[in-house]
Amino acid sequence: MSKIARRNFLRLSAVSPLVLGQAVAGEESMPLTRTPRDAEGPFYPKGDRSNDSENLLADMSARRGKTLRFRGRVVNTQAEAIGGLMVDMWQADPMGRYKHPYDSSPGERLDDFAYWGKAETNAQGDFSFMTYIPGGYGGRPAHLHYIVWKDSKRLLTSQVYFRGLKQGSGAAIKSERHNLRKAELVRADATDYAIDFRIVI
Repeated sequence: MSKIARRNFLRLSAVSPLVLGQAVAGEESMPLTRTPRDAEGPFYPKGDRSNDSENLLADMSARRGKTLRFRGRVVNTQAEAIGGLMVDMWQADPMGRYKHPYDSSPGERLDDFAYWGKAETNAQGDFSFMTYIPGGYGGRPAHLHYIVWKDSKRLLTSQVYFRGLKQGSGAAIKSERHNLRKAELVRADATDYAIDFRIVI
C-alpha cells in the first residue's frame, strides 16, 4: 500500500461509525427498528478457535483481495450504546470459499486469512474488524455473518451485505427488510474500503 493510500485508509478507519440507512441523530424516530435476523448458514466455524480473539482477520501485507475495515456500533432501540458484548464474525475469503468441512468449493484455503474472529464492544458500543471483502458464491452476494453475544446468550444472528456490489439471489435479498442489513462501501483507493454499520438489538 502506498503512503498516500495508507494515510487515506487510516483516516477512514478513525472516523466514528455513521448511522446508515436511517435519519441522522436527532431526526430519527424512536424506538429504532431492530436489525433483522438472518440465517446463520451452514458454515459457522468449527474446530479450535483459541486464536481468534483478535479482530485482524487478514494479513495486510499479503494483499489477497480488497481490504475492508468493518466498523460497527451496537445500540438498543433507544439508540443507547451497549458495551461489553461480543461480536462473533465469520465469512468467505475473496474467492468465495469458507474454511469449513462442509464447504466443498475447490482450491486451497488461505494460510494468512483467519476466516473468522471476535471483537468486544467498548463503552460507546463500537467494534471493528480488518478483513477482506468476501467473494460471492452460488449466486449469493458478498456478505459477512455475525452473532452478537452477551456472555453465553445469543442476542442476534444476522448478515451484512454491501451496497454497490452486484446482488445475487435468495430470500434474504428479496426481503424488504434486507435494506436494514446493507452497508455502504466507502473507498479509500482502488483496493481499500470501509463500512460503518449500526446493529440495533
